[in-house]
Amino acid sequence: MKKEEIIKLVEEEGIKFIKLVFVDSKGVPKNMEITTHRLESALNNEVIIDGSSIEGLAYVESSDYVLAPDLKTFKRFPLEDSEFGKVAIVFCDILNSKTMKPASGCTRTLLKNELKKLKAKGFDEMNVGFEAEFFLLKDGEFLDDGLYVDVLPKLDGGSKVVREMCFELERVGIVPLAFHHERAPSQYEICVKHKDALASSDDLILHYLVVLKVAEKKGLVANFEPKPFGGISGNGCHTNISISKDNKNVFATGDELSETAKHFLAGILEHADALSCVMNSHDNSYKRLIRGYETPVNICWGHNNRSAMVRVPHAREKARRIELRNPDCLMNPYLGLLAILRAGMYGIEHMLKCPSATTKNAWEKDMDIELLPETLEDAKKSFRESELFRDIIL
Repeated sequence: MKKEEIIKLVEEEGIKFIKLVFVDSKGVPKNMEITTHRLESALNNEVIIDGSSIEGLAYVESSDYVLAPDLKTFKRFPLEDSEFGKVAIVFCDILNSKTMKPASGCTRTLLKNELKKLKAKGFDEMNVGFEAEFFLLKDGEFLDDGLYVDVLPKLDGGSKVVREMCFELERVGIVPLAFHHERAPSQYEICVKHKDALASSDDLILHYLVVLKVAEKKGLVANFEPKPFGGISGNGCHTNISISKDNKNVFATGDELSETAKHFLAGILEHADALSCVMNSHDNSYKRLIRGYETPVNICWGHNNRSAMVRVPHAREKARRIELRNPDCLMNPYLGLLAILRAGMYGIEHMLKCPSATTKNAWEKDMDIELLPETLEDAKKSFRESELFRDIIL
């Protein structure tokens, strides 16, 4: 969408407010909301933010940074419409105000740069589908005591609310495919259609905003924390990945996993310790990664094996993919996908040999399989020591 088209759309739709959305280094959504009086200057990259107040961006002595809207992401955000006016939203990159070049701490730009490297190597896209889990709470209490795919009203108290979330997701261009009750009380997952890595990362941030806002309107709280409650399953953000070339899925050979996919997978497994730092970036993340709650604790992969770090789901050729099961919803999606892609491409370029698939329950204590880091400090140490990620400062 061009500037002139956005200005025309705003006038025709009667939009009054525009949310300029970006994330900090942790992936926490931020936004500068402007009125239409400032729209033209925003589209010309003239909106300044205090970078020193944003995690991982700038020091106070050089703190002026610029929001640069990615025009193709501009869309209506009807969920926040009110008697004061209609609302739109656009995702932004962050620029250094002195050079007008991308800020080193803008993880959205870092992902874009990594995707350019992928295309320079002859591939088309990294395709990603996120599966974000969350709890719905009323005054801190569960709405139900349901389990996986329960349907009875007493066991599934939030279906009507989740249907509304699906409706609102579709209104902002995110395609919901299905939703279901998860393994814990009052826990849900909405599955959405995959897109390219950048669009999926934007969509995940928007997904969070929509779910949180719908819950708030219903007097509820949506909780995406990895492990908000002990003794029950936590919230994951399973990350499904494939790569295309010449409009074909290179992770598939017929209905089997291709050698390219196995090299990619081997790269991820080799760098799993370091990857944990970005896929599980909070102390609370490691309270989730324990045995017995369908969360991985071992560095391994398997076909249809939910005890493994990486699962290869049953799927036909076009949908053949790998599913990383350790990421959680506090992962910065831009930084997480950058690191996953880099590790996977390392595996492809070095033709790393993929270990055999794990066919048994990896949670069994007698399994001789390397463990994932058990603390954030251990994961950070691995990340800092990794040559592959030495240019990324957390």
